Amino acid sequence: MERFVRCRHCNLPHVASVLRCPFTGDVVDPQTRLPAGVTWKPSRDDLTGTLLEDRYLLGKRIGDGAMGSVYRSEHVHLGTTVAVKVLHSRFESGSAAETRFLREGQSAGRIEHPNVVRIFDVGRLPDGAPYIVMEHLTGQELSAQLGGHRLPVARVAQLGGQLLDGLARAHAERVIHRDIKPDNLFLAQERGEEVLKILDFSIAKDESQEGLTGDGDVLGTPHYLAPEQAMGRPVDARVDLWASGVVMYEMLTGALPFEGENFPQLVMGILTASPAPPSTHLPGLPSAVDDFFACALAKEPDERFQDARAMAAAMRHAFRDLNDRAGDSGERVVTTVDRVDMDDTIVDP
Repeated sequence: MERFVRCRHCNLPHVASVLRCPFTGDVVDPQTRLPAGVTWKPSRDDLTGTLLEDRYLLGKRIGDGAMGSVYRSEHVHLGTTVAVKVLHSRFESGSAAETRFLREGQSAGRIEHPNVVRIFDVGRLPDGAPYIVMEHLTGQELSAQLGGHRLPVARVAQLGGQLLDGLARAHAERVIHRDIKPDNLFLAQERGEEVLKILDFSIAKDESQEGLTGDGDVLGTPHYLAPEQAMGRPVDARVDLWASGVVMYEMLTGALPFEGENFPQLVMGILTASPAPPSTHLPGLPSAVDDFFACALAKEPDERFQDARAMAAAMRHAFRDLNDRAGDSGERVVTTVDRVDMDDTIVDP
């Protein structure tokens, strides 16, 4: 039976072999043991303190998503900090959700790029629940910096370029994310620099494997759905480019290109309405920027940019002569229609 010590720094149990608290870095007193005969065995609802496969010690739960919970964890042999994502207990073994969760690790795990979250390992808990081990990031989601606020133009170009660079690598591996949105884009701090990381491949389409969805299925987040996605038609990598265009539009203007008082109205706008050119929000923007977004958000996939590298090149060309004269105040943009609260990803029941 594994022995645990009670850490006086974070008040959580660590395996006795751990020399330093994974949260504070302070030395753990090996003599401060749990009472005799007591084993740290948390429930599935809170796995803090669980040691997985004699390697990963789960610490504080730092996030919850549609598919699972994320724990700040320690690789006890290497002394490195990682993040471990565990599938929610409400999903049954053998369910489509479990298969999708495992594919997230398998699909994202083969994408090696600075702008895609790194996957180190996949495994299962003793009760069979799958988990994914990934890099631990310091920073915040892009969504925390938006919410009606626009970003400086130069920063939009920088983050947009990183997003498209990461997608180019994913698409080269035949992985379509299908849920690009600010909540799934993490602004990490690495060596003093801001680096965008694409997260959450839980509903990604891996074109190298048999699909879990068919025609008629709608997966994604409403405001960022491409027209073909909203209609349940077959999709390809161009749905990620559409969603990237929506995100970049939102970063630049502080507003969403398509709105609606309910889901049907929103979808109707995506299918039929033309978004306001960014220059209507930021007077003085050159026509090249408006032209870029007109192409990025074209209704027909064949009329959009055909790959992420082409879109990135067009973006850099359109933004090349801009400075931060527009959008550098971070002011809140007031729209006539309140944003509909439909941010949750649509997934299969």
